[in-house]
Amino acid sequence: NLQRNATNAQKVIQETVKRLATNPPVSEAHSALKYAILTPLDKAPAATKEKLELLLKKYL
Repeated sequence: NLQRNATNAQKVIQETVKRLATNPPVSEAHSALKYAILTPLDKAPAATKEKLELLLKKYL
């Protein structure tokens, strides 16, 4: 029963993430990082950009 609940929770989370990705709610927070990055991204070390790629993807 516990395993079944864990599996069900994973499915619910996966479906929620898919739905949010296709239709994200409107929020200023979605672009807050745009003005928070002080280092020009073309000057940032490649290793740093690679490490933070998931967060920086839309700004690279």
